[in-house]
Amino acid sequence: MSRILEPRKLVTLALLGAGGISAFADVGALTEKFEKRRSAVIVPLRVQLSKDLRALEQRYAKSGDLDQATKFKRARTLVEKSLDGEPAKRGFPVIDETIGEDGRHRMKRLRDDYRRKIGKVLAPLLRVYATELAKLEKSLTAAGKYEAASKAKGERVYAERQSHLIREWPRVPEGAVEFGGNQYLFIDKTSTWHKARKKCADMGGHLVTVTNEKENRFVRNLSRKKNLWLGATDEEKEGEWVWITGEPFEYSHWNSRSPDNHKGNQHYAYYWSKGGWDDHSPDADQATAICEWDKPEYY
Repeated sequence: MSRILEPRKLVTLALLGAGGISAFADVGALTEKFEKRRSAVIVPLRVQLSKDLRALEQRYAKSGDLDQATKFKRARTLVEKSLDGEPAKRGFPVIDETIGEDGRHRMKRLRDDYRRKIGKVLAPLLRVYATELAKLEKSLTAAGKYEAASKAKGERVYAERQSHLIREWPRVPEGAVEFGGNQYLFIDKTSTWHKARKKCADMGGHLVTVTNEKENRFVRNLSRKKNLWLGATDEEKEGEWVWITGEPFEYSHWNSRSPDNHKGNQHYAYYWSKGGWDDHSPDADQATAICEWDKPEYY
């Protein structure tokens, strides 16, 4: 643990193992093996991150800026605590916005370097995991073990999604705003729902999804209270609203009479400029958009 291996070496070590992943016959064993390999590549990077944060903490303490030193110590403590729990699931500490311009600059540079290293080691590991899950899913389906095959499929979709997020994260454009770890970019140009969705996808993100009240208020303010498309639809089945990302549709902010599917073709969620959500038709209505980039789990 005292020395950090180069990411390429870490990946090589992570992919080695007695018999390889394909030696496991069930999803649980396959997932457990992945978790161990994931921790094997992340823990050394988090140990180094702790050292880097300590160095900055001591730098500020030596200069007499104890307030800054305290904030870096707090971040370092969070990283070190994660080493005693589930380090593979912990991301970079949230940057304290009161830390000052110099402190924010140093933290962001440290964060970007950490995320680059994490992405480099995890992307290939996730691809291997997804490939082996796909093989297992196919064999379980052929054997008639559909419940197990469904579990393998769920894990495969998860692995593919995380790999995609790591790949696309560097493409987040300038001007995007961070909230809750994710990145958001307001597109102040009206278009149809489908065109807005495609524009976001072309940039590696997705049309914004809103899953809680805090995010709803943030989106409302970011859009400057203009008419705004949301990434929700019930086009597959009337009345069953889903987020285009597959997230559970558990939060909503509909107006009192919405959704009402007026004229039978309103299947797309729309944040009305006067407040509240409504359902609208895909082509007849125009609105602005917010593109969102989900933070990879490990960032």
